[in-house]
Amino acid sequence: MNKEAILHNISSNYTYPLDKNTTLIKIRVKKNDMKKVNLKYIDKYKFNYGDRNWRTTEMEKVVTDQFYDYFEKNLPFDMISMNYYFELENDAETLYYGGYVFFTDENNPIRFNIPTVAEDDVFNVPLWAKDAIVYQIFPDRFNKSNNYNSNKKFDSWDSKVTPKSNLGGNILGIIEKFDYLKELGINTLYLTPIFKSNSNHKYDIDDYYEIDSDFGTKEDLKNLVNLCHQNNIRVILDSVFNHCGPNFFAFEDVVKNGEKSKYKDWFEIDSFPVKVERNPNYKTFGHYYKMPKLMQKNPETAEYFIDVAEYWIRELDIDGWRFDVADEVSHSFWRKLRDRLKKLKEDILLIAEIWYLSVPWLNGDQFDTVMNYPFLWCIGEFFAKKSITPEEFSNKLGLLRGEYKIQAYNILWNMIGTHDVSRFLFEAGEDINKIKLASLFLMTYTGTPFIYYGDEIGMTGGGDPDNRRGMKWDDINYDLLEHYKKLIKIRKEKNLLRDGNLTDVLIDNKNNVYGFKRFNNKEEILIYINNGDSDYSINLNCKQKDLITNNIYQKQLILKPNQGIILEKA
Repeated sequence: MNKEAILHNISSNYTYPLDKNTTLIKIRVKKNDMKKVNLKYIDKYKFNYGDRNWRTTEMEKVVTDQFYDYFEKNLPFDMISMNYYFELENDAETLYYGGYVFFTDENNPIRFNIPTVAEDDVFNVPLWAKDAIVYQIFPDRFNKSNNYNSNKKFDSWDSKVTPKSNLGGNILGIIEKFDYLKELGINTLYLTPIFKSNSNHKYDIDDYYEIDSDFGTKEDLKNLVNLCHQNNIRVILDSVFNHCGPNFFAFEDVVKNGEKSKYKDWFEIDSFPVKVERNPNYKTFGHYYKMPKLMQKNPETAEYFIDVAEYWIRELDIDGWRFDVADEVSHSFWRKLRDRLKKLKEDILLIAEIWYLSVPWLNGDQFDTVMNYPFLWCIGEFFAKKSITPEEFSNKLGLLRGEYKIQAYNILWNMIGTHDVSRFLFEAGEDINKIKLASLFLMTYTGTPFIYYGDEIGMTGGGDPDNRRGMKWDDINYDLLEHYKKLIKIRKEKNLLRDGNLTDVLIDNKNNVYGFKRFNNKEEILIYINNGDSDYSINLNCKQKDLITNNIYQKQLILKPNQGIILEKA
């Protein structure tokens, strides 16, 4: 038995409450090392009073990654405090693990201990989030309404985009295309920043309380939010509390008044006077001198920005905030912000932009979920580039399932494209079949499906800014669009695809075929993906219905290359 691979903690994502009556306990072991893992537990105080009637339950292997297997058990917590240890069994030996040590004498067990579940320690995420299908809009590039005049000259809609292009997309343009969004079937609209800024992307905000005149007015935004809410669509806004723009009032005051500025502690200033130029004498985001970094550890700064977030919730009743560069802001700030915003609106959704495994931000005290970039990389490698095997694909995704708390894992924003990376079709060599297959996986996998505007109609583009072209309203791939609509409809109709368990059912590295199922204790849905170059035969143990075509399969089906299928018992 490989002892070095075994991991369990009592104060992390390996032991945590699901609700006030249920605790999840997890242990990590070396891949394929264990035949069986049992959890043995007892009421701590009854044990102290002489009770030795330990209860035993077998743990379930829920997922595997490249190196480890993860075993879990959802345990009804019907005691004041609990002692427990693990019984680990493989073909060679049986060992016990408790209190961070291994032992062999079960008559004198060494124990882990967890206390009573405090209800306010439970990681609660908005109930609506598990049903969300997110559509991201980059406002300057989605649709331009001629009914709004910003008194600004814009570039041609179909022009080659540059870092400074302004195409004139606006909020009224989104409203005018609302029927398109509704027919697509999405139920959550995410807008990149819309606040006052001199850039097209608005991630360098100069005024957090004003809608940029390029996009419209506060009344326009209110009308959009109301329209969405009337049609059961949630609205997520985007902001940046890590840094601001060069014309933010507090930074302008520091530039003007130097050390005498009452806002000097809002920023990380190296020396005075402050010079707004390349190689600046103040801290910035990404060495961009026009994005001075904010000091959220300063109570006045933190209070100002928490007020900003509260203001837009009160003003428009928005449903969520996505925060840019969240990992470069202190954990203590995010804890304060979460506490305040959840008190204001209990079901507000808080999303962090973090590009890697984000466990420290998803313990229930900061964010509800993150932009799942590790998922995006896996999708690109497996579907677009075909550079990894089904086993490697499963292992990489398995790490996410193994490490995240289940509440966050179930609503991770799973993306195949965003405004910060090359379009999927560009990476896939413009192969429409590849995005069809990737989107099928996206809409059937655990987590929140996320669509970057235009992916559903076949838009392409390399890295920023090429991935931010104007929406191709006159060049829609209707076959792909209908494919997306069908998949979204299936996901919305089938509860299993939104909250069912998941496990692999087929990994064929030689033929590049992958299969998994979504299931509960009553039913299951099978998903098979032929990512290879040859026909592939799959034997069925009962009659199955293809949810995309409604075809019925009796005992066998043939998957064509780059074909996926969603099956339900007929």
